[in-house]
Amino acid sequence: MKKKELSQRVNEYQSLFIKESDSEPARYGKSVYVRKKHHERIFQIISIIGSRKVTLYDYIDNV
Repeated sequence: MKKKELSQRVNEYQSLFIKESDSEPARYGKSVYVRKKHHERIFQIISIIGSRKVTLYDYIDNV
């Protein structure tokens, strides 16, 4: 994959999933348990791509 194509895909991914959720605040939602390995992987995605600008709740809600 060329660098330009990769950059375009990353930008598309970010615009879809790395943003604040459009729904009501997390405190009005339901609790859910996530396996530790999944939590760690999701947190890595958020940390690298989202520069920690979105919360775990925002990411999961968008996915």
